[in-house]
Amino acid sequence: MLIVILYFVYRNYYDISLKVQMKLLQFTLSLFMLLFFVACGPKKGVDYPRNETLYVGGFQNGAPVSFNPLSDWPVSWPVTGGVNLVYETLFNFNTLTGELEPLIGESYELDGLELTVNLQNDVKWSDKTPLTVDDVLYTFYLHKRYQTLHHTIWRFIDTVMVNGSDKSVTFRLDKSNYNPLTIKDMLATVAVLPKHVYSPIEESAKKKHVGLKRGHVAFQTKVLEEMLFPTFMDKSVGSGPYVIYEYSDKRIVLLRDDAYWGNNILFSGRMPAPKYIIHPLYETDEEYNRALLEGNLDVSATYCPMIWNMKKNGVGIWESSEPYYIPGSVPSLLVQHIPSADTQIVLNNGATTVTKEPLKTAVFRRALASSIDYEMIRKRAIQGYAPAISPGFVINSGIEKIYCDDSIANLYGSFNSKNYGDLKSRQNSLKKELRDSGYTWREDPTNPAGRLVLPDGRVLSELKITSPKGWSDWEIAVQIVVAGMRNIGVPAVADFIDEDLYWTNLGLGKFDLIMKTPQAEQTPSLPWSRFEKVMSSADIDSIGVFIYTNEGRYVNPVADSLLAVIPKLQSDSDVELAYRALNELFIRDMPVIPLMYRPSMFYQFSTAVWKGFPTLDNPYAPPSCLIVAAGRKALWEISVPAKK
Repeated sequence: MLIVILYFVYRNYYDISLKVQMKLLQFTLSLFMLLFFVACGPKKGVDYPRNETLYVGGFQNGAPVSFNPLSDWPVSWPVTGGVNLVYETLFNFNTLTGELEPLIGESYELDGLELTVNLQNDVKWSDKTPLTVDDVLYTFYLHKRYQTLHHTIWRFIDTVMVNGSDKSVTFRLDKSNYNPLTIKDMLATVAVLPKHVYSPIEESAKKKHVGLKRGHVAFQTKVLEEMLFPTFMDKSVGSGPYVIYEYSDKRIVLLRDDAYWGNNILFSGRMPAPKYIIHPLYETDEEYNRALLEGNLDVSATYCPMIWNMKKNGVGIWESSEPYYIPGSVPSLLVQHIPSADTQIVLNNGATTVTKEPLKTAVFRRALASSIDYEMIRKRAIQGYAPAISPGFVINSGIEKIYCDDSIANLYGSFNSKNYGDLKSRQNSLKKELRDSGYTWREDPTNPAGRLVLPDGRVLSELKITSPKGWSDWEIAVQIVVAGMRNIGVPAVADFIDEDLYWTNLGLGKFDLIMKTPQAEQTPSLPWSRFEKVMSSADIDSIGVFIYTNEGRYVNPVADSLLAVIPKLQSDSDVELAYRALNELFIRDMPVIPLMYRPSMFYQFSTAVWKGFPTLDNPYAPPSCLIVAAGRKALWEISVPAKK
């Protein structure tokens, strides 16, 4: 059966579109892995010694399909973003300090257009081959040659070169698109690949498709497909402290590489405490949470309802009291700034022109934001797992706190730090602001609060608040949002749709207001990258053309100017002033409506076996589940107490 399917796929491969080709390739790969598990069964493992094994969860649900770090999808833990256990980046980002910590790179220096990275001595791949500057150059130029996940970094890089030393690499930044912040993100997100593994695959693929014109999109696509097809399920060559030891549809097992180069250079000769790291593969968060509660899981990144009830069972958290976690992202309502055309409906037995035109006006967007019960969202949608949100797009704690200025919010709209908890007062205030702008209300049989009428007499149309179906915390937030908006005469309705349709409509701009978390990952460029995702007009297009950023199509030349200048600023005081100016513009214009703070990663642990996890009281590593970015160094610090 598999042979027949493969024959059909590749017999017609060149007669179908690129998009369909990629879908068929992913389908074939998934089908092959499924049949492999059915025919061969899971690899036979042993019962690993509990005092040498760290069980982690929340990063993978289904059976692994690929351990190829060049792939963005499908790819399986531990080759997913930020997990530096098998493959490593040049530096690790520490979310507590905002610093890039040494990894493959020992240090870096930015001098004008040049950023030079000095590599560590004696770095080796797991097959004992030295990791050199050639591997770094090959990795970054590979991303230039092909449309990979990191291809866009070359918008900001002119060249990468070895500059007079076999231990240093210099990135020459693009002069016309100078942005050191994105380059620092790159240092912490692009995994270095082994040239001696990937180059033969690439050269073989080039020869295979020699009939296609080199440099042409079709040639590049075919070569990249060939490089993505090896899944490295049997052997992965990385530079990290662990190797993939065994896997099945039940678990993924990593084995410590006792000869890991970083033990001597980064950890004074010590090895990571766990000999094995195992990720069991459960289907639901509830199963992971139960395993954590029973001491069968040591670290979890899943969402745990009522985490305070688990503390008596030896479950620990970063902070022992509310909010328990560190906020890192801002789930928000994106607003469509190119609303659909006016329509005619029958309202109160008469033809009425209804419109979504107010979505284009700042006073209306601020009114929408002021109508929302943020404290109810914080308590019900995320169970108090984050501090109270402040107006603006800067998180009011941690490394971003310096850019917060509560006084700015008091200048615009009705939502500010003084009336955060007084929803009734806020709604009365925003109604006055709307009246002062010429808005009125008319009766609406579907809403006791009436319906908002524009200064020109047109009536506000129904506004859909869209979210993926089944994302429970977002669904709760949307319901609270709808209730608040209806209380001021906005005919808002919840619109819960299938996830595939959600992503399609988001990119195409087919929404009124839609949930999204701009810049969910924590990177060195925050908060700049969060603002850039919703305020930069560099990559926007018309409705119906799929885009990946600023899906609300907001355009403001002042915002573009501030976003362009901030990465170039040198002094801390100038950066602080620029961010405050950008945040003030955000509060005034309200291009999107922030709803809550949320941890970028949930982090809870069991002390049934292992001790010494990082916490707020012992913050030697960030709360990144011991395996992501700078949180990885906790693997060298935890221990299993000796039995008495």
